Amino acid sequence: METVAFLGLGLMGQGMALQLLEGGYRLRVYNRTADKAQPAVQKGAEFFEDPLSAVRSSTVLISMLSDDDAVKEVVDDQVLEELGQGNIHISMSTISPAAAQDLARRHGEKQVHYLACPVFGRPDAASSGKLRLCVAGDEEAKTRVRPVLDVLGQEVFDFGSDPAAANVIKLAGNFLIVSAIEAMSE
Repeated sequence: METVAFLGLGLMGQGMALQLLEGGYRLRVYNRTADKAQPAVQKGAEFFEDPLSAVRSSTVLISMLSDDDAVKEVVDDQVLEELGQGNIHISMSTISPAAAQDLARRHGEKQVHYLACPVFGRPDAASSGKLRLCVAGDEEAKTRVRPVLDVLGQEVFDFGSDPAAANVIKLAGNFLIVSAIEAMSE
């Protein structure tokens, strides 16, 4: 079973981390605000003061961060080197397709697999493993982490080998949701 480092324990990340613990995964967590890690720590996660320490000895890194800049800042070259060749980063944040392409390039330079896997669902869906996941990236890496994804979501949609494709789908889906809300409010 993979050892998972989880970076970003906000509204969505907290529920996802708890799902992984319930699924039996060894979980190493980091969050800028340490207090937000306490529910996961109480359930058995190990808390680390920095992302570099959290990814040490992990085989899978999951990030659930606020935006492009946060992902680029937290998942820097040192973190990728520490994660190590052949291991996998699953970026579950809603980021731009351009950021996903840049991350895939940087990961490739360090021989770390990069999977884009933004999610559809609210915090209650994250807490109950009912997210819908859009994944794209290396086929072998997707196969290897499929058990992890199955713990987090009720459906996994595969959008091929280009990580940016998953982010395009997520942004298009968000646009449709906002458009429907606006249309109903009119």
